[in-house]
Amino acid sequence: MDSMLKSCVVRLDDEAVITLNHEVRTPLASIVGNLDILMGAPDAVDPQYDRALFAIARGVERLTDVVDELLRQASR
Repeated sequence: MDSMLKSCVVRLDDEAVITLNHEVRTPLASIVGNLDILMGAPDAVDPQYDRALFAIARGVERLTDVVDELLRQASR
């Protein structure tokens, strides 16, 4: 984890971390659900469309990793 993220975690209290977790995970869950639908669409054969969906998926994974790391650091 980079030093900026570590310094942010130090300043967050438990309630703020719980709120952040909820406020980030809720929209991420919606994005993942809709992304799964779009990626499974039979007419999604355009390579540009596929690249865009995979870019979104990578972004969601990165945000999920950041939230997970925040929670791990906050629980120490």
